[in-house]
Amino acid sequence: MKRFTLVSIAFLFTLPVFAQTDIHALMDQLNVGLAERGREHDDYNAMGQAKKSLDSQQHDVELDQQQWDKAFATHQKWLADWQVKQDANQADIARHTKLVADNTAKVADVSARSSVHKQWADRHNANRCYYPPNNPNACAGYEAERQQIAQEAATLTSEINAVNAEAARLNALAAGLNAVHTPLAEEGGRINADKAMVDQQGQNLNNAIAAYKAQAEKYNAWAKKHNDEWNANEAKIARILADLKAAGVQTDNCQNALKNTGDGALENIHAVCGQMFDGNKNDRPLTNQGTGGASQN
Repeated sequence: MKRFTLVSIAFLFTLPVFAQTDIHALMDQLNVGLAERGREHDDYNAMGQAKKSLDSQQHDVELDQQQWDKAFATHQKWLADWQVKQDANQADIARHTKLVADNTAKVADVSARSSVHKQWADRHNANRCYYPPNNPNACAGYEAERQQIAQEAATLTSEINAVNAEAARLNALAAGLNAVHTPLAEEGGRINADKAMVDQQGQNLNNAIAAYKAQAEKYNAWAKKHNDEWNANEAKIARILADLKAAGVQTDNCQNALKNTGDGALENIHAVCGQMFDGNKNDRPLTNQGTGGASQN
């Protein structure tokens, strides 16, 4: 049942001198019930304000959720795009690292063979061969070795030039990889900072959701208590009117007046229900001294 807030009014009906004691008691009970109805209207009005605040809080939480969802989606896309570039750069670096390792092994190999070659050449040069005029073939073996040393030297020189050229190429490649890696690392730092902000935004959202749920639980408990008390009081008023009717009091007009639960209803209820008791017809009705509020059916 929808109800509307009214300022509580004390309903005091003038008791005729000839009223029976049981009717007097029922009138007092009805006064209490109607006063309680006024208090329940005040409580309902306060609940209405609380519900507006709760609805506003829910709206804020929903906006926060939408903003976080958008921020999270933007962050995830940024991270995914960056990860593709990062993975490609890391794969290039891994290939470069292997090439460097292979070339370094070649450098070590050619350096070792060059050292052995130098020892061979030094021994050869330290033991020169001199042949007599009448025997030019006496140094044929020495000459053959010299040619072998020269041929090996040329091969080693070619290999050294090749590994040096490869080292230069790899160094240039490393510079290009670093030119990509450095801004990627900087972007990764910005992504991590953005993650921290999105995480904090999410934590704030969780706190707001928890606060809203706690407030909603309080409101729901309040609403249940209010509804239980309202229904119990309405049932009590109905029983009082039934007893009055059984005592011969005409209650139809009062019951019809009670159907109006609007904010401006209590004055009319007081006037109409007061007429059930003979002698009240000539009394001036009580004036509602409250401010009232918006009606809602």
